Amino acid sequence: MAQRLSGSLHLVWTENRRTMLSYRREGGHWSLRLHRMFAKAPPEVVEALAAFVARRDRRAGRVLDAFIADHRPPEDHPRARAPRRSRGRFHDLQALFEHVNRAHFQGSIEAAVTWSTWRNTRRRRRRSIRLGSYYPQEKLIRIHPALDQNWVPSFFIEFILFHEMLHQAVPSVVIGGRRQYHPPEFRRRERLHPDYDRAMGWERTHLERLLKAKHEHQDDALVTPLARS
Repeated sequence: MAQRLSGSLHLVWTENRRTMLSYRREGGHWSLRLHRMFAKAPPEVVEALAAFVARRDRRAGRVLDAFIADHRPPEDHPRARAPRRSRGRFHDLQALFEHVNRAHFQGSIEAAVTWSTWRNTRRRRRRSIRLGSYYPQEKLIRIHPALDQNWVPSFFIEFILFHEMLHQAVPSVVIGGRRQYHPPEFRRRERLHPDYDRAMGWERTHLERLLKAKHEHQDDALVTPLARS
């Protein structure tokens, strides 16, 4: 790590529940405070850590965000403390989850499922929406509430659930020194879903309407490039 930062390094491991990473540079000396979760980080995360600290590399920052999300202790994760609600105004996520689990996973997926919470902000609008997320430490699936509309078909929500459930069935892997959250086997199984083409077509056709629903409530906490995680 010190070699990657071109200088001496003083490293302190912490159990801080709020700040996973902090650093300071004084001349050729670095002071770095890291949560203990990084003690067993794979090489690609260490490389990302060095890149982020040295030059605030955005791509490296995304790698670190993903690693922290995957390894934060469940009781510390803000998603674990958030209220959970599976029954929406128009769609019952628990019922849809159970159907997908039986139909595609032989009931083997163990996860809680909830609608996310709208958050009103004044931040700049973004032309993307993250429709679902899977948090492996909590075994929790969160679905964007923009999908809880009477014009959103159940088959599409079931496909989003299938995608997130597939993260448990086909975990991330390291290939060529990089962690892939959608490895080839994941993509292969996703394309085998009987509604894959139908769901992709529906998403393309209705993306503008979904973005409008998102912007009406501005749930920026769940906005990322592309639709599924």
